[in-house]
Amino acid sequence: MRISGVLARTIQVLVLVMSAGAAMAQQTWIQVEARATLAQAELRARDYAADFPDVAGFAMTTGWYAIALGPDTPEGARRRMQALKREGLIPSDSYVTEGRRYTARFWPRDGAVGTALAPQAAPASPTLEPADQTPAEARAAEALLLPEERRAVQEALRWEAHYKGMIDGAFGPGTRAAMRDWQIAHGYEPTGILTTAQRERLLSDWRADRAALNLQSVSEASAGVEITLPLGLVEFDRVEPPFVHYKPRNGSGMRALLISMPGSQTTLSALYDVMQSLSLIPTQGERRLRARNFTIDGANDSRAAHVEAYLAGNTIKGFALIWPREQDRNAQRALEEMQASFRPLDGAVLPEPATQLAPSGDMLAGLRVRRPIGAVSGFFVSRDGVVATALEPISACGRVTIGDGIDTRIVHRDEEAGLALLHPLDPIAPRAIARLGNAAEGAEIVVAGFAYGDALDQATIALGRVARMSGLGGEPELDQLDLATRPQEAGAPVIDMAGGVIGMVLPQRGDRILPGNVTLSLDGAAILRVLSDAGIPTETAARQVATMEPEDLAALGRDLAVLVSCWD
Repeated sequence: MRISGVLARTIQVLVLVMSAGAAMAQQTWIQVEARATLAQAELRARDYAADFPDVAGFAMTTGWYAIALGPDTPEGARRRMQALKREGLIPSDSYVTEGRRYTARFWPRDGAVGTALAPQAAPASPTLEPADQTPAEARAAEALLLPEERRAVQEALRWEAHYKGMIDGAFGPGTRAAMRDWQIAHGYEPTGILTTAQRERLLSDWRADRAALNLQSVSEASAGVEITLPLGLVEFDRVEPPFVHYKPRNGSGMRALLISMPGSQTTLSALYDVMQSLSLIPTQGERRLRARNFTIDGANDSRAAHVEAYLAGNTIKGFALIWPREQDRNAQRALEEMQASFRPLDGAVLPEPATQLAPSGDMLAGLRVRRPIGAVSGFFVSRDGVVATALEPISACGRVTIGDGIDTRIVHRDEEAGLALLHPLDPIAPRAIARLGNAAEGAEIVVAGFAYGDALDQATIALGRVARMSGLGGEPELDQLDLATRPQEAGAPVIDMAGGVIGMVLPQRGDRILPGNVTLSLDGAAILRVLSDAGIPTETAARQVATMEPEDLAALGRDLAVLVSCWD
């Protein structure tokens, strides 16, 4: 992969300058690639180093070699990864990691990270294993191979991640290059022609690996699915629609799910959302929903997963594989076999799930559903979906979403005001945005918030009044509301009877004891100041606007308010 050097270096230098002071305090990395051999990894690291000034390479406990960018703080790494993905500068399956599986560093060779790399001197030539045959003798022995033996060599090279071509028995340039890569990885002279002993080692290792995986064709008659599974690593557990569960075998940590259910395009879309809510599926990774199929890839520092499902007629069938990162190599091999062998069988499908793809509590079909660790309220303040909310409840969240799980980033924090601004990562068009105004003492107001978290689909509307236009200590930017609120209503808009947003509900603080029917609100002027500091265009409420009808005011509140969820 080569990218625009000027663009990449501009982005990277700016990010590095801003975060250099904190980067070494918390070593978080963006892993962009992993390679099976040191030689391959060094080549890729050199390619990346031409465009990025902070490339690092590490051996991993999995036996593979990681290429990463960093280090940075966790938040800095996430922001940088999102920016680089948007620009197409790094692979879409790159992910943030603390590097717990990194061991010895192999790049850069001088150990420096975060500075431009000078051209490296060629390394000393490694000691090569002596060949048992000359190239001419090896080619002569190769010519005696039967067609099925030649195809087996290509299969073994593909298994070792050196070959990606067709399995046709023709030893063309692609096969020769794969042979050279295999020879380099195993310390042989890279002639591109395997000797008899080298070929026997390649095939022996391949057969031993396949035996350990125990790849076998499985036909699940009740689900109407045929597929090859690694039965050395997973074993049948149970059928619980819409899944056939395969649990880890011999402590492998790997799981497989076969998916089978009646459905339509609407059901396919619902299944796509549900699969991403499972705690087994990491949140980071590429997802793609199409009209008649979807794929989900997820990866974090400890776990990875792949899901795919297809709509055919009135049935949805597919599979998922979930594995610990130390099983990366085995999982990729198993996944290739699963993808190549998957076949829906006509005439059989699991019955409708009892929960109809709606989680029952924290479980769905026997699998734990990922839940937020907390939820508060917020409201839209710009046409491109920027949300204002209370800062304190979300300040320590690993991930913040709005609505039905739209990821956001915190684009502005105002500690003094206690307000945060969230920008959605995917474009949205709010139904309404706040028209900011000023409170009047004694005026009636409504609060539109998610008092019960995600238990309700819409905000609840609570009626109150402005009791005093100052805080308990006389703070001019605060208002006291004659209204009791719940913790989940922190961040909710305070709306006057004309539809203007005149404040935001603040969370109850442990060091501040309020009377039971008093809620503190950040006033409209303070919100306007924060938005101005953040460069967010605002709309202000017109003076002397007529009072809205109660039902219209409630509808406006529900359009303005949005659920804000905090994830670990």
